[in-house]
Parts: sequence; C-alpha cells; structure tokens
Amino acid sequence: MEPETITMMQTPFSPPNSLPTLDDPLSVVESNFTVTIIHPSDEDDSTISENHLLRVIPKKPVTMPEVIACPECGAAKTYCNGWSNSSFNIKIQRYICRACGRRFSNQYDLTLAKIVAEDVFAIAAAYSLNVNDSINDDYIRISAENTVKNLVNETQQTTTCVSNEQKLSAPNSNINLVIADYAHYMQKERFVNELTLSKYVIRLKYLAKLGINLFDPEDFKTKLAFDPTLSSKTNCNKNSICKAYISFAKKYLHMEDIKIPLFEYKTPEYKLPLTEHMEQLYASLSFQMQVFCYVLMATAARPIEALRLEWSDIDFARKTISINKPAKHGRTRTIPLNGRFAKVLDMLEEHRNRQQKIATSKNRTQKNLNLIFTYKNTSDAGQLFRRARKRAAARLGIPELNNITFYSNRHWRAVLERYLKGNSDAVANLLGENSDKYVQVYAPLSARLYGNDKEWEPIEISEHDPDYSDKMSRYGAEGYQEYNYNRTTGRHYLRREKNNY
Repeated sequence: MEPETITMMQTPFSPPNSLPTLDDPLSVVESNFTVTIIHPSDEDDSTISENHLLRVIPKKPVTMPEVIACPECGAAKTYCNGWSNSSFNIKIQRYICRACGRRFSNQYDLTLAKIVAEDVFAIAAAYSLNVNDSINDDYIRISAENTVKNLVNETQQTTTCVSNEQKLSAPNSNINLVIADYAHYMQKERFVNELTLSKYVIRLKYLAKLGINLFDPEDFKTKLAFDPTLSSKTNCNKNSICKAYISFAKKYLHMEDIKIPLFEYKTPEYKLPLTEHMEQLYASLSFQMQVFCYVLMATAARPIEALRLEWSDIDFARKTISINKPAKHGRTRTIPLNGRFAKVLDMLEEHRNRQQKIATSKNRTQKNLNLIFTYKNTSDAGQLFRRARKRAAARLGIPELNNITFYSNRHWRAVLERYLKGNSDAVANLLGENSDKYVQVYAPLSARLYGNDKEWEPIEISEHDPDYSDKMSRYGAEGYQEYNYNRTTGRHYLRREKNNY
C-alpha cells in the first residue's frame, strides 16, 4: 500500500476532533514539514512492524542570525562544531566558543526539533485514541516521546551496579557495563581523583578493544609482552596502561595477590621554550586564555590547579596567589608575584571586570562567578590552546611555538626558581611537591641556561629562639626571603635572592 502524506504547519497541535482523516488529508499551503504515515500490508497481522514509522521531514530551512553569541560569556567568536540529529531527521547545528570553550546548540534548530516532536507525538496520541473509528487497522510507531524528553529536560544519569559474580562472568560484549560500574565504584570510594579516573577508563576501554580479557591478569601480561600494538609502545605508556589495569584488578576485582611489575624508564630532559616565544604566543591568544597562561607561568601551577582557582584565593593587596586545591596530593602554597610577575595581577583585575560586566549584561549568565576561569576542564582548555597555537605558529612563521604546552610554564618557572633561590627545597615548595625527589632534574637545566653561580647557604631561624623577632627583622631588611617553613619543628628557612626577575 502506498504511504499517505499529511502536510502540517509549524504550529501547536489542534484538538483531536479536528484531526484530518486518512481519507481526506489536510493540505496546507504554507507548510514547514511533512508527515508520512506508512500503513501495514493486508497480509500483516495486528502487530506493529519496525518499518511502520512516522517520518517528519523539514521542507524550509530556518533563517539563522549572522552572529551567534555564546550563552556562557556572550562572545561572538563562535565556530561551527558539527551537527546533532534528532529522531525525525532535524539537524541541530552545534557551536563552540573560542573564548571560553563552551559548546552549545543553535536555539532555532532546537525550537524546530521540539515543535516537530511535540506535534508528531500529539498526532500519534490522537490517532491511537480513535483507532477503531478513524484508521481501523492502520498502525503508527513513533519515538517522539523520548525525543521531547531529550530536547526539553536534561537526561538523568542512571547508575547500574554489578555484583561480584557478574564481574567475573561478564562476557566481552558487556565489558563497557563493567567499566562503567568500575568508574562508579572508584568514584564512590574516592580512591583516585576524577581526572586520573577518566584516564584509567580510557585505557581500560582501549585494552578491551584490543581483545584483552580484563578478568585474566595472565592474558593481560601476555598481550602486553607479545602483542604488536602494545609491545611497540614506550615504557612510559606501558606504565600508564599497567597502572590503570592494576587499579581495575586490585580495587575493583579485589585480586590483591597479582604482581605486575612496572617498566623502567628515565624521564628525558625538559625542552624549555624561549621566553620571547612564549610571550609572542600568549599575545595572540584570547584574553581569558592569555590570563590563564600567564597565571601558569607565574605560579608554576598545574592546569587543573589553575582551573580550581577562585577570586578569594587572590590577595591583590599583598600580591599573592594561593593554591588551596592542589592536585596529586600536593601541598597548599602561597606564591608571591614580584618583579615582572606583578603584571599578572593587573591582567587578573581586568579579567574580573570583564567577567562582572558579562554577568550583569542581559541574557548573559555564568554558572559560577567564584571561579576565575570558565573552562569546563583541562581537555577543553587544551583543545582551544592547541588550535590557537597552530594558527599563531603559521601566522608568525615560528614552528617552535607548537612545542609549547601548559606544562612548559611549570618547568620554565621551576628552572627560574632554582636559579633565583639556588635550592631544591625552594623549587619543591613552589611546585607543591612533598619532597625534592622530583625537582632535582631542574638543577642542571638552571646551570646550563642561567649559569652556575655560587649558591647561598640557607639560614634557619627557630621560633623558640629568644631573639626570633630580631633575626627575622634583620634578615628581612638585608633582602632575605622565607622559602620554606617546617610546622613540626617551628623552623623558618630564609635565603637571599641572587637576582630579581
């Protein structure tokens, strides 16, 4: 039987008693989409087939404004970021903001998809109520109800827990369910932070894609040693994969007796970019990304630590920035901004004024005004940075700019701190490390780049000394600065800077 076509307007659905019948379809001149009803064949039974669909096909494109503003920061520097299809072939244009990294959909496309879904669902509901009188044996199957829910309301996340028996007996087809339950269990028990957990999940899915049985440690070790794909990876990447699997086996499967040794490798010497190259790159970025990079450069903070900064962590009067939410179990610290780094405070002040102006503007809102930076996570910020870096390198004709990353700021600042203070403890305190084990690598870099000058011996002042206040005042007047403090012993460690940057 040939399908019948009903042409509908882009208006709310009319009452059921005014519905067009299949014998006399409604014909509207100014139409926006068509609805096609497919009847079952005479030989078919009363069940609804998968092919009995109600299709909605747009006929007229929706006019789009010339400038699409970001709903997060209000910036007009937005770019197309692919399409998203609804259940009725309505294409929804996606955008990305180059200023804050927010991804959003075109409101006109969302409105059209919502109207189409609601109208089709209303038509199908009315037909189902009058099935005996109007359409007899005609059947309609649609998915409009789920479409309306997805377009209007936010999808609620559901968590499925897997029992211990299901863990060990789950086939490979259900491995994604097991990995999702592993992520939920690790997040509930707070074994690792969210960033590390997301990396573990990616690596476990990669192992499952290679056909490795995650429930058999021997199979994992065999594939790691002899599989062409895994065995060709560097020892650093192999260690990352091993850490993810050890976490899955010991924490989730409770296989405490497995032994998977890590690979030995030596960290190569950091390739520090030139200071003028970093400044040229940052001058070509958006203002928020420029402030973000200069904060990393001045404080040697990790990117995730900089994203966690709030306005209350900045003391403009004392010219300090406090890292109160460190990553990787690091220490909290307060970094003074002296010398050339004092200009970062002026940039932060300008960034706060712009942020408040955006928050008070009409139809422009920000989710959390306490946060300094509006990037969702380090992945979105890194993607925006890499795109801008590629354009800057091509425009300036400096291919070395492509070697600059967020962590280049941390290494660059650590080498400079080693030269200014001449002590590994000062570098560990700046980076928030619990020991100087991982900061010894900056000593040869500092000597090669800045010279091997004589180091000053640190001065220790105990709080229990009778002349404690006099010593602190005298050494402070001579140019000594405190770079470390031991709360257990009550000792202050001071050192005079060799140079001022």
